[in-house]
This record gives sequence, structure tokens and C-alpha cells, in this order.
Amino acid sequence: MGFTGLSVAASGLNAAQRGIELAAHNLANIGTDGYTRTRIEQVSRDRTAGISIHPELRGDGVTVIGVSRIRDSLLDTSLREQMGGASFNAAHSAYLERTEGVIGQIDGGLPTDMSAFWDAWDALALSPADAATRATVIEAGDRVASTLSTMYAGVRDLITAGRSELEGLIAEVNASTQTVVRLNDEIVEQQAIGNTPSALLDARDMELDRLAELTGARIHTMADGRMTVSLGGLPIVSATRSEQLTVAGNPPTVTFENGDQATTSGAIGGIISATRSVLPGVQADLDIVALELRDSINAIHGAGLDLAGIAGQDFFSGTGAADLSVSAAMTWQTVAASLSGAEADGNNALAIAGLRLDGGSSDAKARAVIGKFGAIVASARDRALVDGQVMNHLIAERSSLSGVDLDEELTTLLRYQRSYEASARALTVVDEMLGHLINRTGVVGR
Repeated sequence: MGFTGLSVAASGLNAAQRGIELAAHNLANIGTDGYTRTRIEQVSRDRTAGISIHPELRGDGVTVIGVSRIRDSLLDTSLREQMGGASFNAAHSAYLERTEGVIGQIDGGLPTDMSAFWDAWDALALSPADAATRATVIEAGDRVASTLSTMYAGVRDLITAGRSELEGLIAEVNASTQTVVRLNDEIVEQQAIGNTPSALLDARDMELDRLAELTGARIHTMADGRMTVSLGGLPIVSATRSEQLTVAGNPPTVTFENGDQATTSGAIGGIISATRSVLPGVQADLDIVALELRDSINAIHGAGLDLAGIAGQDFFSGTGAADLSVSAAMTWQTVAASLSGAEADGNNALAIAGLRLDGGSSDAKARAVIGKFGAIVASARDRALVDGQVMNHLIAERSSLSGVDLDEELTTLLRYQRSYEASARALTVVDEMLGHLINRTGVVGR
């Protein structure tokens, strides 16, 4: 075995030491976000035949050829694609739920105020000359108009808030793409000199995860190990540079540097979908309700007479839900409750109250708008829940593969400890053999 045995034992000591260090490093990072566990890669080392005393013997210990990260690229791709869809639905659902809080439920808010409005006209039909009852009609009309205006303004504020949130997220995306470009360069440099830059690779993977979560970006690996990122087939991270995105318009959209609109998924896409499509649709529906209420009430009110026998003026004014209000000139005396002009005649008030029974009335439209939106919110919430569950399953699967398992690392640590002890024992044995050989050679016969 000779001096070659020392080399074999030393290689075992070196490999075991590297294994112990790496297991300890994994254990130290058991709570580090984004950390991917690593392991040493080792191969058997062949003995050079020219210096072998016994050519039939092969093997010269072990060589550590590098460090590998325990990572599955296919799982990463699947997870990032799922992140984009799940984050889209989560953000979309969140904005719809906030909108639902603004426009209320079908059994409260606007339907309740409109019901009180029709009740006020019913009461006026029974007491057409009563000043308090007349004032109640105006107050009920004010509440309905104010509720519609508040709802419209609340939806408009959500659209503005969406734009503000998008600006913050796009700033994060732009910073992240620049970081990916920098990490690409550093990783390629390290790999070119034979290193495995695990910390840099972990940092890049975290940035790529976040980009997928925010934008639904597609990630591609180049031959030299660089990562590129694209939106709708257009690059935001190429081999050498990153594309800076901007937020434009209100309702907002995201554009490239040349002004082209970016196709996004993820949280950003979910916000854009809600603020550019669904919420403006809610505003349009509220306008329909407001205009139907204004026109139907004004038409019948104009056919009646007030306490002075004068034809009724417009009860409501405004161009839509945003500015609907009871006309400034309306007072309890000018409410046109009568058709004949007699104080005891409440037939015109009764006709207005009858609008409640019209299937195409503003009351029916309001309930339809809120009911339809409630169904949209429920559907969005269900999609977000299902996609979130799938994403969490994939996250758990990746964590099981790439995360640090305490029991496994302790087992690995113990295995390398025993390997180190065995290699040390082998080294001692070889040393003793050489000692006997050196110290006793030529001594016999003295």
C-alpha cells in the first residue's frame, strides 16, 4: 500500500471534511428564505498505472468534483407558471371583494335605500298634503342619489388605488429585472472558473419567482446559464439588458419603453383586469341605474302638479351616478303628488311608487347589478382559492425537494463523520505500516 495508501486515506479525509462542512452549512440555513440545499459530488479516483506497485489494483481514493444544488428545473417552471395564474386570480379577486364592499350586498345599501324611496312615495299617495311626508320623499331621494354617487366614487377611487399600487409593483419589477441581469453576469463569471455560486443562484431564483408572481413572466435558460424573462413573447430580461416598464393611463395599463402595451398575468395582470375591465363595467351599470331612475321619476313627476297647481319640475338632476342629486329647486311644496291639482289627490305619487313593480325599473336594475356583481365576485373567489391550493401544493413539493430537512442533514452529518473517522483510522494504519518498514529495514542481524 505504501505512500499511495496515505494519499487514498487523505482523499477520504478531505471528502468527508467537505461533506461535514456542507451539511453544517445546510443546517445553518434551515430558516433562510429561498435557500436551496446542496451536496458534494464525488467520484472514485483511478490510480496512475505507471506508479502502481500492483497494476492489478485499481483506485486511488476519492475526488470531490464539485457542489450541486438540489433543484428540479421542471418543477420550478411548473410552479412559476402556477404562480402567475394564482397571483392573477388572487389580486383580481381582492379588488372585486373591495368593490363589493363599496357597492354593498343585494339585501342592503342601494336596494334598501331605493325601497325606502318607494315607501316614501306610497306614504305620500295616502297623505299628499302632509308637509312632513313630502319632505320625507325628498330626503329619501337624497339618500338614493347620495348612495349611487358614493358607490360610483368608491369604485373610481379603487381604480385610482389600483394605478398607485401598480406603480409600486412595476418599480419592484424594474428593480428585479436589473438584479437578474447583474446576477446573470456574476453567475457566469463564477461558473467560468469552476465555482458553483449557490448563493447567487438562490438569489436569482428568488427574483425569478417574484417576477413570475408579479407578471406571469416566462423564464428561459440560455446555453451559458443566463436566464431570460419575457412577457407575451417580448423580453424584459435579455442576455445583456433589462427592459423598463411603465404604468400609463387611468384605468391603468403597463407599457414597454417604446410605448407598446405589455401583456401581463400575475398580480399586476389581476389588478389591470379588475381596474380596466370589471370596475369600469360596474361604473357603467351604476350609470344605467341612475339614468333610469332620473328619467322615469322625472317623466311621471313632470306629469303631475304641486301644491300650487304648477306642473312638476325635474325631481332628479345629473348626468349619471357620479353627480345624481335631487334638483336644487325641489322643496316639499313643489313635490308633484297630484294629477288634478287637489291637495287630497295623491295619484301622481301613487304612479311613481308603482315604478317599484316595473320589471325594467331602476329598482330592478339596481338589484340585477348587485346580484350580477356578487356572482362575479363569488366566481373569482373560487378560482383564486383553487389556484392558490395548487400553487401551495407545488411550493410544498419544491420545499420537500430543495429545502433543508433536519433529520436528513443530521443523518448526512453522521455519515460523513463516520467516513472521516474511518479514513483517519486508515491513515493511522498506513502510518504504522510505514513506520515499521522504515524503522526496521536494515536492522535485522545487527
